[in-house]
Amino acid sequence: MKIITSATHKGGEAKTTLAQVIASYTAQLKNKRTLLIDLDKQGSLSRRYLRMESEETRAEIDGTAIPPVHPDYREGNDPSDFPPRTSFHGIYHGQMVVPYPTSIPNLDIVPSWSSRLDAVLKNSPDYLLERVYNRPLEFFKLPELRSAYDVVIIDTPPDKNPLVIGALRASTHVFIPVQLAQMSLEGLEAMKIFVGQQNDVVCSDHEIKLAGIVPTIYDKSASQKKRLEFLKDQHGDLIIDPPMYKRVTITRLSETPAEPSSFLEWPSSVMAKKYGHKKSQQENDKHELLETCEEIYKRVFK
Repeated sequence: MKIITSATHKGGEAKTTLAQVIASYTAQLKNKRTLLIDLDKQGSLSRRYLRMESEETRAEIDGTAIPPVHPDYREGNDPSDFPPRTSFHGIYHGQMVVPYPTSIPNLDIVPSWSSRLDAVLKNSPDYLLERVYNRPLEFFKLPELRSAYDVVIIDTPPDKNPLVIGALRASTHVFIPVQLAQMSLEGLEAMKIFVGQQNDVVCSDHEIKLAGIVPTIYDKSASQKKRLEFLKDQHGDLIIDPPMYKRVTITRLSETPAEPSSFLEWPSSVMAKKYGHKKSQQENDKHELLETCEEIYKRVFK
């Protein structure tokens, strides 16, 4: 089972969008049984697939949300066997974690639950941090999980907290999304070192591979082209080419309705095909994303 983590220490790098795109590609085009895990307390990835509900005690303060009741939950179920709501926090408390189905075939999700993920961090004293770090790797080794899924894709918060460390240590492959902006590029080397540090401490039979750096929110301007070439000179084959374009990451994929169609379901222009006209902008966007995903897929599966 492949475990892919999209991680960066800085927000606004299209980290969640990268996880979403890889998941659509592996589940739909490659027919891989795919599990998404949302560790970001903002829950942006969860909102794109589920109708999250308000957490009444905090909603008016920071807009946090909780997962909906699981569609397979029935009144009278023993919560210790099948909780009505679930998120990844359950692995730290011996609770059952039940993935939610999405509208996309082969794709399930374990959603975020902000207050519960916060509690894992706040209620874990220093002497228990190693447990937080190592528990995800133990979880992903469970035979029942490995038999159910071919690939797990983890969306992390823009941080270096224990939840992120745990996700990285459990990963087989890590991708770092990065905007071609000065502040983003300055923090890239530190993020590479951070990933390497996790590889140094995991058990000898598990390797974390930094599989690629994904330039995102690319707009083809002269300054962006120059920075992309600089990035390639500095990091060589780690750079995923082509990048993810700004038009796609900001406009087409940043909306958060529940049960979205994936980019693979964007309609093609029948008239353009029939009469040999130029492709629509949406077709071009889809083609560019497919090329990016194919390069990512090759680095993980081939």
